Amino acid sequence: MEAILCGIIGGLVGSSLFLIILSRFRPKLAISKVMSVAEYEGKKVYSFKVLNIGSRRAISIRAELYIIGYRAVKGASGRGKKYYQIPLLKEHFIRLEPLGEKSGEFSSFEFSTDIDLEAEWKSKKESYMLCFVTAQDDLTSFNKTFEVSYDSLNESLKKGRFGYGKDMTVHS
Repeated sequence: MEAILCGIIGGLVGSSLFLIILSRFRPKLAISKVMSVAEYEGKKVYSFKVLNIGSRRAISIRAELYIIGYRAVKGASGRGKKYYQIPLLKEHFIRLEPLGEKSGEFSSFEFSTDIDLEAEWKSKKESYMLCFVTAQDDLTSFNKTFEVSYDSLNESLKKGRFGYGKDMTVHS
C-alpha cells in the first residue's frame, strides 16, 4: 500500500514540476510604444511594430487594435467602456524568428491600418487605444497575450517609418 501511495505522490510531483518548467516556455514579444504614421498612395497608414525578443520562434501571431471610449450607463450614475475595434490590413502573421544577428528582418513585423486613427480617436471623448498581440511558442504551443496602451494622441503617433529589424524607433 505504501509503495502505491508513494508512486502516486511521486507521479503528481513529477508531473507538476514538468508543467511548471514547461509553462515558462512562452513567447516573448515587444510591442512598440508609439505608432508610425506614413503616407502611401495618398493615404495615411498607421503601424505598430512587434519584435520577437525570445529565444525561440513565435508562431500564429494575431493582433487586435481598439479605441476605448466611455459612455453613460442608462439608469446609473457611472460610465461604461465601449470598445471600437479598428480593422487591421493584416491581423495574422505566421511566424517571427528569435532575435539574432542573422534574423533581424525576420524577427519583427508591422501591423498596419489605413483607417484615419486621428479622426477616430478625436471623435471619441476621453478615449485611448489598446493593442493586443497573441502569440504561440513554437516548442510548447503555449500562448501568451501582450498588450500596450496608447494614452495620448500627440505622444502615441509619430510621423515616419520604423527602423529596420530590431529598431523600434520611428524615423522621419
